[in-house]
Amino acid sequence: MSTEGERVATTLPRALVLDRAWRATATDHTPGLDPLSNATGGPLSRTVKLILEPLVIRPGQRPELAATALTPDAAAELTDILADAGTVLSHTAAWFTVLKRARRGAGITEGHPQDLYFQRAFELATVHGEPTEPDGARLAGEVLAEVHHAGPSVARLREHLADPATRAEHADRLSRRWSARSDDDTSAEAPGTETPAPEPAGSESAATPYLAGADPAGADPIRPTHRLAAAPVLDDADQAAARWQDLVDADAGAGLGRHWWFAGGAARVDGTSVHDLPPAPEIGEHASTSDLALPLDRSIYERVFTLVRSASGRDELGDISDVVTDEVDRAASPCGYTDPTLRAGLLVGVELAHRLRPIESIGRPGSAPGSELERRINRRWQREAYVWQARRLPIDGDREAGGVLGDVAREVAAPAPRYVRRLWSRLHGRDARSRPFADHEEALDVLEGVALSVIRDHRDRVRGALSRLGDATAPQPDAQAVPQ
Repeated sequence: MSTEGERVATTLPRALVLDRAWRATATDHTPGLDPLSNATGGPLSRTVKLILEPLVIRPGQRPELAATALTPDAAAELTDILADAGTVLSHTAAWFTVLKRARRGAGITEGHPQDLYFQRAFELATVHGEPTEPDGARLAGEVLAEVHHAGPSVARLREHLADPATRAEHADRLSRRWSARSDDDTSAEAPGTETPAPEPAGSESAATPYLAGADPAGADPIRPTHRLAAAPVLDDADQAAARWQDLVDADAGAGLGRHWWFAGGAARVDGTSVHDLPPAPEIGEHASTSDLALPLDRSIYERVFTLVRSASGRDELGDISDVVTDEVDRAASPCGYTDPTLRAGLLVGVELAHRLRPIESIGRPGSAPGSELERRINRRWQREAYVWQARRLPIDGDREAGGVLGDVAREVAAPAPRYVRRLWSRLHGRDARSRPFADHEEALDVLEGVALSVIRDHRDRVRGALSRLGDATAPQPDAQAVPQ
């Protein structure tokens, strides 16, 4: 068996291999890749994130290229892939230049050009090759028209809420809707469940609705009724469709929303608010992806901002005035949604989130209790090397221990808050675009997809931290270095 030192000696940091491969490809296509490169000649971070990873390397289809540390064979394969893609990348850079020129000519200032055009430039390069005149200018104009004139935008949101009369109108509507909320939880009672007497907002059981990481079987006394109603959708495969329909018909997900509103600490435990009781949202006037508030603490501006900041799907939203009005109503609706199927999906997702314990379940036999979905997600999580590293970190009681890996370790030990936040955002976008769940199978597919998204996010954070350290001798999390 090789030692850790021998393994590291025969591998190379993936970030280093990618940088070298990019520079070699750029040399062969000078100066074609300059628009996609940074000042030192390496790939821009957005080039890696938006073009190389999803469109060229595709590590999901080539798992040997997904590890942070690559074997010599994998390093050679990655180098060859970039070399083979040199021509289309050069054409992508040329199309990006044409798109930026068309953007300046049209006087467009909205959004970051790389975010908006990198993938569209790759698409143009793949379909049309190198841009030529006059077709290049025409096609660039069509792309800009599609990106910037399909639905509402951040600029239109800012302009809409800059008018004092408009803000006052939305604020008045929000105040009336918020005051009309009810803590009546009878609609959350699904067939076969018994609703206990309401708990005072400050009671012990309301403040600790469910302890993340606890065994669900032992936690029943403090699990709220709506969560008990959701469990059969996960646990009873034969009756899952019927149980799901019961949740939708009874709008049981609304009980979760009221629980977050009125049970002290419930939203904080589930990761949707920093407050014991979420306050009424403000109208707001600014937003940034780097410091968005938790879901129930976001202003109306922030909520709409998350919907319109991307060109994808904006044409489904309608006029900006209607989008803001709908969001005011949505913010005063249980869970922040108006569709009962999405509220049911969120409810089942919260129940699932508190069952996910990838570190705790390492070493359990394959017949460990729990639904097939949670076992599958836990097993997938356990294949990540960072989970095995996190398992060994002494992180209890020290929020600073372990740096980035320590932060990830704490989240993996109790993943419910991050999972719920990611799921809330995913379903918020569906609600705004009127995309209900067709059935329980579609809902469960989304729940699993959100878990995989969180896993990838953790992996990228650890990989980025190790890349920034730049220490090729440090142990690297290798996706192949843990038991399968």
